[in-house]
Amino acid sequence: MQPPLHLLGQHYYPHTDCPLAVVLSEAPGKPYHNHDYCELTIVVHGQGHHIVEGEKYHLTAGSCSLVQGKQNHQVFIQENTLAYNVLYHPSILTETLTELPAYRAFFVLEPSLRQHRHFTSYLHLSSTILNMVENIILRIQKELSQTARHNRVMATTLLHELLLFISRAYTENVHRSQTALLKLADVLLQMEAHCEEIWTLDYIQTCSGLEKSQCCKLFKEATGTTPIDHLLHLRIQQAMRLLRDTNNSITEIAFSCGFNDSNYFSRQFRRIAKSSPSAWRQQQ
Repeated sequence: MQPPLHLLGQHYYPHTDCPLAVVLSEAPGKPYHNHDYCELTIVVHGQGHHIVEGEKYHLTAGSCSLVQGKQNHQVFIQENTLAYNVLYHPSILTETLTELPAYRAFFVLEPSLRQHRHFTSYLHLSSTILNMVENIILRIQKELSQTARHNRVMATTLLHELLLFISRAYTENVHRSQTALLKLADVLLQMEAHCEEIWTLDYIQTCSGLEKSQCCKLFKEATGTTPIDHLLHLRIQQAMRLLRDTNNSITEIAFSCGFNDSNYFSRQFRRIAKSSPSAWRQQQ
């Protein structure tokens, strides 16, 4: 097999200061590729299929899928199929949206978990919801066709409306496996917002509402690591921000990030950042 093509969003975005575009799918589709943007695909009518990291998913009217940039995939579209591809870079999104559990579950966790969970299908939108979603996409397309700054702001606002709309549809149509993702997404967001607090494995499992074995397995698949190691990474990331943005001592930063021992903090910092806290600060 030929190595995947790497597509760049800058070749599709109509405005350099707004990483957002709407592109129609064209038969027969695209060869094996990846890209530096997220790609939300909505099928209005017709059919085809995706092959994402070796897994095949059928596309029919109402299919709604999100492929992250790093994922290798291929698209096959039949003639006379109408499918919109909304291309965007995550940097365009506000925290108000990305901190919603439903957004995190559908737009972040589910795409990365498909190769582990072997989901058999994508989110399916009802005809009523599909019509509303298509209307929002057409409005985004119209705003992006204009050159004024306020048009780009409106297009970005409409993108948020679109993603919120789909997130809500996701919560109203979840299957059992997706319910677990919503619970995990909620826990991950809580850990990110309060990583300095005490988080034991038992507490994480209780917050998730999942069986301990299921929680640990899902956590590993979603983050690539264990719950406790993920917590340590969050604390070190917070410590990096404080080392860069404040003059607080390393001991003060260690305790404010949830570490009770500055020596343990320094060991974990060196393990994750490949540098001591003091050396890392000097390099900033």
